[in-house]
Amino acid sequence: MKLAAAPGGSRTQTIQQLDSLPTVDRYIFQAIADAGITPADTTTDFEFIRRVTLDLTGRVPFPDRVLSFVNDNRSQQAGQAG
Repeated sequence: MKLAAAPGGSRTQTIQQLDSLPTVDRYIFQAIADAGITPADTTTDFEFIRRVTLDLTGRVPFPDRVLSFVNDNRSQQAGQAG
């Protein structure tokens, strides 16, 4: 099964959004900035799930799992409710 080209869009945060980040993320991003580390560029959800799956399992994720993650908007809805 071949996937189409990955569209843009991301749920990841950037250091420019520091004031709007949850508390833990604020501390992490501040520590990264204080250490002079340049964070990686913002990634798409397709790239994110691939990288996390490779890091945790050492395998490329199955296409159906990638699409399930990308199409799941529960975390976005939860953030809007509060």
